[in-house]
Amino acid sequence: MMGSFSRQWCAYAFVALASCGPILAHAEAPAAPSPVVIDASSIDAGTVFPLAVIEASGMVTNTSNRPVKIARIIPRVAASRDEIQFEPKLLQPGQTLPVRVKASLGDHIGRFSLVYFAFADGQVEPVAKLAVRGFVDWIVDPVSTRFDAGVVKAGETVRHEFRPSIRSGVDLKLTSAEEIGGAFKASVAADGRSVIVELKQGMPWGPFDESVVIRTNNIEQGKVPFRISGEVRGAVVPNPASVDFGVIREGQTAEQIVRLTDESSRPLRVGEVSVAGADAQVRIEPCIPAAESCRLARIVMNGGKIGSAGLRGTINVVLPDYEQALPIAFRGALIGKDTVVQDLDKLIEGSRSSPEKISAMLKSSTSPSPRPPEMPKPDGVGPLLTWEAAGEAEVYGYEIYRAASENGVFERVNADIIKRLSNAQEVGSIYRWRDMSVASGTYWYYIGIVKLNGEKKPLNSPQRVLVKQ
Repeated sequence: MMGSFSRQWCAYAFVALASCGPILAHAEAPAAPSPVVIDASSIDAGTVFPLAVIEASGMVTNTSNRPVKIARIIPRVAASRDEIQFEPKLLQPGQTLPVRVKASLGDHIGRFSLVYFAFADGQVEPVAKLAVRGFVDWIVDPVSTRFDAGVVKAGETVRHEFRPSIRSGVDLKLTSAEEIGGAFKASVAADGRSVIVELKQGMPWGPFDESVVIRTNNIEQGKVPFRISGEVRGAVVPNPASVDFGVIREGQTAEQIVRLTDESSRPLRVGEVSVAGADAQVRIEPCIPAAESCRLARIVMNGGKIGSAGLRGTINVVLPDYEQALPIAFRGALIGKDTVVQDLDKLIEGSRSSPEKISAMLKSSTSPSPRPPEMPKPDGVGPLLTWEAAGEAEVYGYEIYRAASENGVFERVNADIIKRLSNAQEVGSIYRWRDMSVASGTYWYYIGIVKLNGEKKPLNSPQRVLVKQ
């Protein structure tokens, strides 16, 4: 980090570089359905907090030169419980259709995008896409509210005390448990600083991911979800315990095999097998080589159409000798049938061996750099903080923290997250922010990065600022 200090009254400048992670691959978006005759608005839900319920309104407009009847609007995620309110209507050219969306974000952190597809009457391809976008901020650090218990033997008790981390400068206390999963016992400590969660004995076999919602005394983040996950392992063990099909192209199928083994070496009997949540079939087959204590579950996943089928579900295998139904979770990622996936490593290797590509890269590198976007200098008086950042692909925005001493309690002093100015990798952005809430004295400031996934970290070390009035 480079820094400079201006003696003009009390101006202070931070100049820093925000780094971005490696890019592994690039996937081109599938081509839009043809013809696209509808234009749908993109809704900005702003900044919210975990467990928020989003209620947003948008418009769908017929931009074609012929009537189009909007018959249905569905979420991109088939298993979504979002509520979509609209009246099916024949839109004349230029007419609009109001759409209202209500969605619960759960314990998601960071940027979100809720996508909905609009279908015309009699058409199987969507004619428009409606998106609700925003950012989930936090006061209680989500990393400190999640616990992985790992593998738990059947009949054992799991107990964990959460002592969550709170955003610096905020006095938040936990007050009471509001929603408790059926497998949980939870209690809040008298000082409001911790939560004790205990999993009840007799949990069913298989993976578990349970949560409890705790109320707080904070107006902004009034609820905090605490999550505990792991796997209860009995006599019959699936390998793997969950299945990832990876990328499945629209309209195609994929297969995976799960090995079921009775570790007590007794003959394994398999009863009814059912599938919930996705279009898949399961066949139980003998192991190779054959063994009485072993069976194979062959799972065939059907890739449906984008916007009409989910690729996440659970297989339940009934084990009559143990009176258990063993769950096996599975998932996949659906891409369009014409989507092109490119490997950046191969592209880079190809560019090294191609004189034309190398020439183009050299030409690009020697051309004048574009002027970086920058914030105007804020009016008023007070310390002026300035910083420069490049490579902001993973950055959502920035926070300003201030304390009365270098080792004091830092408090966020900007009301809202300062959103990044540019998505470009090769162009830096220049930011300016003035603190108009301080009197004369000595203060310490640092800039915090807010990533798209909700992670936060300091951009620089605390810097001393002398304010004179």
